[in-house]
Formats: sequence, structure tokens, C-alpha cells
Amino acid sequence: MTDPSVSLPSDEIDQRARQFLKIALGAGAAGAILYLLAVHTSLGQSWDDAAVLERTKAGKKQIAEAQEVLEAIRFQFLIVVLAIIIIMGVWRRRPRAGIAAVMVFGGTVALAELLKVLLPRPVLTGLESQVNFDGLNTFPSGTATVATSLVLALMLVCSARVRPWIAIVGVVWAATVAWGVLAAGWHRPSDAVGAVAFATACFAGAMAWLLPRYWQPASPSIFSKSLLPVGFLFLGLIAVAARAITWWVPRGGDWQLDSAAYVSASILILLSCCVSILGFAWMLRSVDLR
Repeated sequence: MTDPSVSLPSDEIDQRARQFLKIALGAGAAGAILYLLAVHTSLGQSWDDAAVLERTKAGKKQIAEAQEVLEAIRFQFLIVVLAIIIIMGVWRRRPRAGIAAVMVFGGTVALAELLKVLLPRPVLTGLESQVNFDGLNTFPSGTATVATSLVLALMLVCSARVRPWIAIVGVVWAATVAWGVLAAGWHRPSDAVGAVAFATACFAGAMAWLLPRYWQPASPSIFSKSLLPVGFLFLGLIAVAARAITWWVPRGGDWQLDSAAYVSASILILLSCCVSILGFAWMLRSVDLR
């Protein structure tokens, strides 16, 4: 229900809608730049493929666990989650929000699959022949797009008080899936990061249009205001730990180069998920869609 004690001026909503538009353009530009650097330069392809090759040294158990997580995202799973989103919208008397979330999700996933077919991928390095992608373009990852889009769709339809908790759980799940496509050998790391950027661009663009038309004030939780600082503190601790690990790897040889590629790719995937999901939740503080 709407809290009558919470009020936002219309000019603030318009400003937030413009910020969403800037986020959409920025995320789209970041995805395009990543594609050009990772796919159309020899250095980018070398880093991408080195990370894929290095993940095999993690062991069969880790690869099998990553595959189990990814294989759980089946058609039936998506139908159930999308049905839950619709039910949440109806239960909260905001069916328009539920329908919008499902439509944006479907459009985002469909466009990601279309991009994967249309975007070219030249062969610029010898490592391309060592990864099992048969020279096909894998940018962006459809599975990572699905995971990120599902979390953003849930945040679009849920209440402002619950949204921070969905964001925290969503970051963990989306990052696990996005990293999993690399660990399982399904995708290159740039595919996962590009998928997160693409999903962010689509949902932020949708919010730039929806917010001025269908917004209503809502009472945010106290946690909403500290969501970004807490999230980036957690990210900083992960980055420091990863840097400490890479500092002690043996100097010299291909193993160190590949290990640095895999670790840096994992950090980049985590960073992209944190920025996307926590930032989206913070932007939606104190507002709901009716």
C-alpha cells in the first residue's frame, strides 16, 4: 500500500527518469565498447580466451557444480518465476507493474539472442582455436542475460521495503550464474559482462519511460540508503582477497598470465552484477510502479 506520509515532487521523478535514461545509454555504450575491445582486438580476444582456458585448472568438481547451477535454469523454471512476478503484481494491486516486468524481461532476452546471431566475431588470435566455440560469436551470454533480467524484473514489481533484500540475494544469484557460464566453459567472460550491461540498458530504458507515467511514492527501508556503500564495501573486500591470491602465484610462465586473466574476469563479472543490481535498487528507492 502507498504510504501517505511519503511524497516526492514530480520534478524529482522526472529527474530520476532522466537518470535512468543516462544509465541506459551508459550501460549500452559500455556493452558496445566491451564488445569492440574484447571481440575486435587481438589483446581482448587473448584475455577472453585465456580466462576460458584457465578455468579448466579449477578442477572437474568446480566445473560440474557450475554446470548444475546453469542447468537449473530451464524453461519450466522461467515460467514459474515469471508467473510469480505476475502474481506479485496482482497481489499488490499493481498488475501493470507485473505485466511490464515480464514484457521487458522477454524483450531483453529475445534481443540478446538476436545480437548473438547478428554480431560478427573475427579470428585474431591463435587461442581462438583452443576454445570450443567453433569460431561462433557468443556475445552476449543468453543465460547471464536471463539471470540479470529476472532479478531486475523482480525488483520492478516488488515493494520498496523488500527491494533491498531481493537486490542482495539477486546479486549473489546473478553473479553466480554469470560467473558460472565462464566456469562451465559455456561463454567467455566478456559475454557475461556484456549480458549484464545489456540487461541493465534495457531495464533502465524501460524505467525511464515507465517512471514518469506510472510512479507512486513508497516508504523505503532504512537499508535502502546504505545499499550501495555496503555493496561496494563487500566488493572491495572481494577485490582485495583476489589481489592477494594473484600476488602469490608463481612469477613467469603462461600459468601466471592465464590465472590473472581468470581472476580478473571473475572480479569484473562480480563488479558488473553489483553495479547493475544494487544501483537499480538504489535508483528505485522510495518509488513503486502502480
